Amino acid sequence: VLAVLVAFSGYTYYKLDQIEQRLDYEGYREVSDMYAKKLSLKSAYGDTQAYHPKVISFEEKWNGYKYWMVFSPYPYGDSSKENPHVVVSNDKINWERLDNYLLDEPTDFAGGKRYNSDPHLVFNSDKNILECYWRYVDDKEDKVIIYRRTTKDGINWTKKEVILHENSD
Repeated sequence: VLAVLVAFSGYTYYKLDQIEQRLDYEGYREVSDMYAKKLSLKSAYGDTQAYHPKVISFEEKWNGYKYWMVFSPYPYGDSSKENPHVVVSNDKINWERLDNYLLDEPTDFAGGKRYNSDPHLVFNSDKNILECYWRYVDDKEDKVIIYRRTTKDGINWTKKEVILHENSD
């Protein structure tokens, strides 16, 4: 069954394509009910307002899971909580948090002038590592930094490293 992922107002839903709803086949109702439910992507802060989800999939499980996702929560527009979270699944519906799933949490947000955003996951098959990238914005000092952390097992991550640093000067 084809599904479309729709994200708005901090909620993530699966919705069946209109054409698929007209098909009559065994198991339709079970699949339809499954996709109509809200995904529960709970953050370290207790909210379920996941933004910027990026999912990668593996043909064979990588460190026990077929699907790996990074997202950044943005509960009620609170940029201090927009920090990269990594979760895993084997069915794309039920997502689990592993140890060390919160990858960065800066301490000085300067009233919303400094924040993380836009995480992304990449699998480097040459090195058999997962790479997580995200953007850090500092509007007080007018700079943007792209950070990266990598892992071989999804639990033990390297320290964050600067990949790109830009000042507007």
